[in-house]
Amino acid sequence: MRPASLLLPFGLGALLLACGSTVTEEPTGGAGGGGASTSTTTTGSSSSTGAGGSPVGCAPTVPDAGAACPKLDLVCTYGDSPFVQCRSQAQCTSAGWSVIVPPPDCDFPDPSCPQTPMHQAVCQVEGARCAYPDGTQCGCTSCPGPCGPPPPFWVCGTPEAGCPTTAPNAGVACSTPGLQCVYGDPCVSGVATKCEGGAWIWEQVGCPL
Repeated sequence: MRPASLLLPFGLGALLLACGSTVTEEPTGGAGGGGASTSTTTTGSSSSTGAGGSPVGCAPTVPDAGAACPKLDLVCTYGDSPFVQCRSQAQCTSAGWSVIVPPPDCDFPDPSCPQTPMHQAVCQVEGARCAYPDGTQCGCTSCPGPCGPPPPFWVCGTPEAGCPTTAPNAGVACSTPGLQCVYGDPCVSGVATKCEGGAWIWEQVGCPL
């Protein structure tokens, strides 16, 4: 586990760059929502798993793009995939909710995943991701910070004791102020969650160079 000093704030779009094609909806209406929206669709459909009872104003299910939202820059996530890139995300903008939805095959198990985590072992499929019951996530990469020569190898991370096994959604209520939990590895699309203001927030995990 890397120290908390590596956790950096992130913008909504940054986290999804590692997840291939997505469904994105960008609001075009006036401030606070209510306007029309345009969509760019590659594959996939919206997840309806929500963050009910959010203390910060997240909708209980994925909101419509452009609908009114309560707080500028509020980020809410939806779904239960172990891979955070495979969850729907909504960010409150001056034009209402901006929504990003991953493709339906985003978190399909990779056939190259070993039965148990094999941190630092050589792997065959660059970019493969694996998730395990104890919350451990592994990624196959040649770039654990600085890129190296092939072959790639597995880089794994496990959440600390006392943390939820799966990353809690941004905007969901939490009861342990200051608790930080890291999921995955900083160099393989990891994410840090923090209990702040009564709700979980997401932060990007910095990859050391």
